[in-house]
Amino acid sequence: MGDVYIEHLVKKKPDAKSMLAKLGISIAFGIVAGVLFILSLNNLPILLALVVAAVFVALYCVSFFNIEYEYIFTNGELDIDIIYSKSRRKRLFTGEIKSFEVMCHVSDSGHEHAFTRADVKKDYSSGDVKENTYKFFVNQKGKRYAIAFEPNDELLQAFRPYMGTSKLIIKK
Repeated sequence: MGDVYIEHLVKKKPDAKSMLAKLGISIAFGIVAGVLFILSLNNLPILLALVVAAVFVALYCVSFFNIEYEYIFTNGELDIDIIYSKSRRKRLFTGEIKSFEVMCHVSDSGHEHAFTRADVKKDYSSGDVKENTYKFFVNQKGKRYAIAFEPNDELLQAFRPYMGTSKLIIKK
């Protein structure tokens, strides 16, 4: 088997919680800008500097809600990274595909017993349940993880030789 390297990027859909947080940051910025304006009425350069600084802080905070997940599959190992605002990256998961106990579509109730006993449940998908939204169960570092993600067809086909058909249930 030759070397396998596949990347797939999924943009997270904004949910109600993130929209409320963005709104809260915007309101807080408005309040801070108003207070700065009142406190610095007689000193325009300081007012401008403080407002510009507050704008940058608000934009920085809001940028944490622009999320993408990147799935990187390399020779049997799956890495899942989170990318904030297309600039900051953090590794969320690394694991060998062959160590997955089961991987199936999120709507597949036939393997729910494996997922209900998970210690940690994570959703690294766009947030919408789609035809290609899958979940896998794995024991790692003494904990049982259930992770939802959205692999494309190329990734699913690349998983097959490493997992086998008994652990990888692809939705038809």
